Amino acid sequence: MVPNPMPTVHTNYVEEGTNKVLAPQKSGAQAKMTIDGYVFVKTVKDDAGNVTHIYKKAAASPKGKTPKTGDAFVGGSLAIGAFSAMLFAGTRGSGKKKSAAEE
Repeated sequence: MVPNPMPTVHTNYVEEGTNKVLAPQKSGAQAKMTIDGYVFVKTVKDDAGNVTHIYKKAAASPKGKTPKTGDAFVGGSLAIGAFSAMLFAGTRGSGKKKSAAEE
């Protein structure tokens, strides 16, 4: 009697809700992977040991742009620095010695 070979386990990468295949099926139990445009949700293992990694579409920024952050603070910091420099220069005078006639 020939022993039954162990069934081959596969790993699948699919989109949540649609089961759209996002990456080629791999042999064996494989770890989740990074897929551009998708966020990992969960891993499901069936009774035969097959692994399915489930992903959902990543939320896109408006018009596909990354939101700007911190620009106002940088401008404000520059304005404060310039104002401080002017104040410092004003309290130091011109650096010339006054003549006896000007005193």
